[in-house]
Amino acid sequence: MAPALLKQCTRGAAILIFVTLILIVTTQSCIAFSPADFHAAIVSNVFGYGHYIPRNPLIFKPGETMKVYLAVDNVNINRAAAVDFVVIIKDPKGYVVYGKVTSLSTLSYKDKLYTVLDVDIPEDWICGKYTLDAYAFDVLDTLPTQLSYNDLYYKILYSGETSPSISTIPRKEAPYAKKELTFYVSNSVPEKFYLFNEKLEAKTLPVNVSNTVIVSILNPRDVEGKTTVRVLVDGKVVDSVSVSVPPRDVKTVSLKIPPLKGGEHVIKVVADHTTYLLNLPIVVSPLVYDDSVTAGRVKNGTIIYSPNDYVLGSAGITSESNVSLSEALANLNETTLNREDAVKMITNMLAYAYRVEGYKGVVNIALLKGSDERAEKILPILLEIVKEESHAPIRYVGVRDALHLKDVDILFYVNSSPNFNPSFLIPFFEKNGTLICDNPDYWTTYRDELAVMFYNYGWNYTDASGIYDSYYNLRLDKGLVVRISVATELPTKFEFLSLEVRGPPGSGMPPLVNVSTPINVTFKVRNLGKSGSELIKVLVNGETAFSKDIFLKTGQSETITFQYIPSKPGSYRVTIPGSDLMQVFFVKSPSSGQVGVEKLKIKKTPEHRAGAAIVAISAGVLAVLIVLRIFMRD
Repeated sequence: MAPALLKQCTRGAAILIFVTLILIVTTQSCIAFSPADFHAAIVSNVFGYGHYIPRNPLIFKPGETMKVYLAVDNVNINRAAAVDFVVIIKDPKGYVVYGKVTSLSTLSYKDKLYTVLDVDIPEDWICGKYTLDAYAFDVLDTLPTQLSYNDLYYKILYSGETSPSISTIPRKEAPYAKKELTFYVSNSVPEKFYLFNEKLEAKTLPVNVSNTVIVSILNPRDVEGKTTVRVLVDGKVVDSVSVSVPPRDVKTVSLKIPPLKGGEHVIKVVADHTTYLLNLPIVVSPLVYDDSVTAGRVKNGTIIYSPNDYVLGSAGITSESNVSLSEALANLNETTLNREDAVKMITNMLAYAYRVEGYKGVVNIALLKGSDERAEKILPILLEIVKEESHAPIRYVGVRDALHLKDVDILFYVNSSPNFNPSFLIPFFEKNGTLICDNPDYWTTYRDELAVMFYNYGWNYTDASGIYDSYYNLRLDKGLVVRISVATELPTKFEFLSLEVRGPPGSGMPPLVNVSTPINVTFKVRNLGKSGSELIKVLVNGETAFSKDIFLKTGQSETITFQYIPSKPGSYRVTIPGSDLMQVFFVKSPSSGQVGVEKLKIKKTPEHRAGAAIVAISAGVLAVLIVLRIFMRD
């Protein structure tokens, strides 16, 4: 009986193995990746699978290095994958001048494989159009790889082997996908730049005073570029400057305007190989956020979609920048081009909403719950800067969920995807609410997703062009000009806008530092009158800590920072004569950890003694009245 049973078991095992082999072979032939799963691109930077910046332009000089991104997905079969990437390059005459094979494999559930090839362009390659054929071969031999997995248990048990082996098939027998790319080799690369954010240091000037126009220039390409920027007054060139701009970066250029006669004058900036950029960009090289801002209508309200990371990017935070929140807040205290661009664009979006929705008086602004947590710290500071620069009638009321928006007019949402329920926002839109979605992710967009989410609530795209001149006129694309009126006499008048004191990280607000630890004192001053200079002083506990003659043109502002090193423990008060601004900081002894009180000395004056006498007399009269009241009641 036993031999018969053993024979039946053996036969059953053989059938099972045969069926398994058929399934494996069938699986291998059916699950090979499709052409849509193969991705190939010529790139400048790669940050990970699917996250790369395409090369711009696809022109290389001899001696440069070309990066080729190759990737496949849906490649895993039975916890294994093996791919051969092959690249072949043909020159303009059809000769093969380059070839390389790169093999990748994995014994895991990893389903996405990619590699980046560095191709050096030799000096002897001829100029012209090149063809790059990229292949991905699925070379996994599924059956022996699966059998290796099946035998692994016994190999570990009896021989000590701890990993399966991966088997491959020849590329001639393997299924494959192909992509064809083209690029050019040339001894010169055409230039391309964007001009944006033109501004004058002063819009009103006395006679015989020069001026300065400032403009930003963006190089969107992956090679350094050179151009000449010129400023024209009433159609005549009055100054020019040649500038080199690093790849995927921005430079600010200043040009001089000579003294002008009384009246109005038209100022315009032009440059070679340049177009005008409406959207003020956020640039943290190599990432350049410069896509169009769009708008749509939902019920009685508005949705503005910004793909340009204005809120977090104003402080240097992007998809790929490793910036802590404390570093970002420190960045926000500096006057950077990113902060300036973000402030202007946000101001224009707010002004656009104010006009379109017909808001009156002060509008309440909130941050929608579910936004990036860093925006909870950055947005309020950014809105204060907006308010300071433009006197916008706005009030920040904090973080709100979608069910508590009764007193909110404008709602910010800062995240890389719309993780909110659209139906909860309908009452907000019915009362003319505006939702501003600011996307900080360089790799994704959800503009069309918003349209789908709100389609059933009457979504339709609207003309968002009014955003570009709703407050700041950014229309350089239509030949933006700046008109200045030259005045004959204006009194110089300096206004102090802000005063801050900061210690090293971790010292708190107000700062508490050790003796001899530097304190950074920062203040901002603006000239409301005619161009001129004034002596500015900053006092620390009544003693001059900073003194300097500052020259400012009409309307010009300047932020000044200096260091103060305290020599004794105590409390310190920082003031600016002629303003009511005041800040304090505290200094302790490193050994005792105690804050001294030597610095705060109250000067006794006759007015203080007179005040004390009045208080004493008043207290006496009050006591007599209380006694009389008790006596009369008894």
